[in-house]
Amino acid sequence: MRVGLPLAVAAVVLAALPVHAQASQDIELLRKDTAILRQQLELANGEKFYLVLDPASSSLELMLKGAVLQDYPVRGLEIGTPRVAFATRSLPEGWRGRIWENGNLVPARELDRMEIIAPPPSKNADEDNAPSVPIPQTPEEKYPVPHRYHVRFDGGLSIEIRRLGDQDEKAGFWAGLKNSLDHWWADAKAVLSRSSPEADDIRLRITLQQKDADSFYRALPPNTRLFVLPSPEP
Repeated sequence: MRVGLPLAVAAVVLAALPVHAQASQDIELLRKDTAILRQQLELANGEKFYLVLDPASSSLELMLKGAVLQDYPVRGLEIGTPRVAFATRSLPEGWRGRIWENGNLVPARELDRMEIIAPPPSKNADEDNAPSVPIPQTPEEKYPVPHRYHVRFDGGLSIEIRRLGDQDEKAGFWAGLKNSLDHWWADAKAVLSRSSPEADDIRLRITLQQKDADSFYRALPPNTRLFVLPSPEP
């Protein structure tokens, strides 16, 4: 009897361990979900435009005050750090689920505007000889989209936008080789120089349909914020 009692107590303790472990996991998951909701509420209550990247649903949304202004289906997503030859970096912890500030296009989009000044009224105005009114350019003419562009945020995160099926070799061998070398050299300088404005700690390479990649470049407001949703728990 004396031997059986300790065995019975041990069995009860062992049976209770998985329950406590599961409860701790549930509490931790609840804390993470609450933190995500708190960040999303902060974004929705703010005055700035922001992007929400959801890897689980493959979507990139441009939002303001909780309303979706544009939804860009993500056709491909790579997450990593720039690596050239021997220089490598590791992903910093906590980069998901935080708000990244002041995202701007590189190269920057020209934000010029056209002002039309009407001539002073005249009593002898001749409609046939009136000055012609210039026709504004279309967005495609006014904002040509570069072959490759980024959105860089404070803190060392950048988004690189790629077009679906837009490979360098389609431009011809020599043009494709030049583009590849230019990209490699820009990345090499960024990796080897931590003080460079292009020295990314985290790079998200996002592939969009061509029309979406062009629309994203033309529509993105300056100083946009970014929120990357964490991957769902298994």
